[in-house]
Amino acid sequence: MCIRDRVRASLPVDFLVHNALAHQIDLARFLVGEPQLVEAFGSRDVPGQLWTDLQVGIYFANGALGSLVCSLYGPEWGQLPIERTEIATTEKRIVVEDICARVEWFGYKDRDSHSWTPSIFEPVSYQESMKASISAWIEAVFFGHSIPITGEDGLRSVEICDQVSNQIRGHEEGHNIEPAT
Repeated sequence: MCIRDRVRASLPVDFLVHNALAHQIDLARFLVGEPQLVEAFGSRDVPGQLWTDLQVGIYFANGALGSLVCSLYGPEWGQLPIERTEIATTEKRIVVEDICARVEWFGYKDRDSHSWTPSIFEPVSYQESMKASISAWIEAVFFGHSIPITGEDGLRSVEICDQVSNQIRGHEEGHNIEPAT
């Protein structure tokens, strides 16, 4: 068994939910607000191992709709997850690829399409993004500003991730699945 397969076999089934999808959930909550209803599905490339593909539909309290897709399926263990977040509100549609690789938004009234892509000349590594996040929190505490993310925000995201995991487990066990007609 190659190292990729050994590592994947040792991870919990919901690793991708808590490791990658959690960030998409945070992003969607930041952009739109609190989810009112969440429906989730997952699949695996190897039976008995972690879910490698996730699809989550979200209905928000304000009427917006969201679709989160997260995939770790691929030949390389070190690859980053493929993530796509789509949000549709009454005003616009937002599409975010891989958290910050590309952001597009479309206004329904002006019919204009806008996009933002970070510069390829100024890449940000995972370590740099973690350092920036931790520094922002420390600076907020040190200077008495409001902290960027509260413990309650983190707890809410964990609760939603647990809901996603429980729904996928339920679908795998045959619960909550209506036969197609």
